[in-house]
Amino acid sequence: MSIQVKTRSVDNTQGWKLGNQISPTDTPGVPFIVLVNLHDDKLPDFYVYRYSDFASRVSEVFQNYIAKPKRTGEPRKDPGFRWFDEVNFSDADRARMNNWQPIIHALEADNL
Repeated sequence: MSIQVKTRSVDNTQGWKLGNQISPTDTPGVPFIVLVNLHDDKLPDFYVYRYSDFASRVSEVFQNYIAKPKRTGEPRKDPGFRWFDEVNFSDADRARMNNWQPIIHALEADNL
């Protein structure tokens, strides 16, 4: 089983920066992605997602961003990358923090 890891540094205030190729319909042989949020004064937070679920959330956040016009009223343009940040977290996203059960269940199912 493969797990993709994206780490956010302590100084990063913009969230996890991602490529624009992330898609819910194209999981690149990676069943899980773990977002790591580093802290100065405590252990990191880990957010565990099935890749397809994460890609769907990123797509949703991006579509909401694109749909909202700029302050000038002009439409937004695709910046060529995607991102994910706690500002956009839903309750379901927050519930993923340090929850390793999806990976544990997958390992048990594979008898590893």
